[in-house]
Amino acid sequence: MLYDGELADQLYCVDRAGRQNWPTAAQFMCASCMTVRASVWDHCHTHGFVRAPLCNRCNTRYWRGWRPQDGRATHSRNLDDSYYRWCPKHPDALRSCSA
Repeated sequence: MLYDGELADQLYCVDRAGRQNWPTAAQFMCASCMTVRASVWDHCHTHGFVRAPLCNRCNTRYWRGWRPQDGRATHSRNLDDSYYRWCPKHPDALRSCSA
């Protein structure tokens, strides 16, 4: 299933109790690579809003880098970072069709 803003405008919660009514990230494909199921909810570290579900590789690619020695593939053009716009405070914020 593709993510369509199911958690739009939702602040990220670190604790499981705060995410109790959320769909699991694994219900969705990774919003960045679109090749595997997501495993985590990505969030904007500046504003705190949920952005999109990501796989572990895509979730760590920016802060650890794309180094094959760390078990991550090299960067490719098929990766999409438009999911950043799910943060409602992003300058080009996206809105869900259902919102």
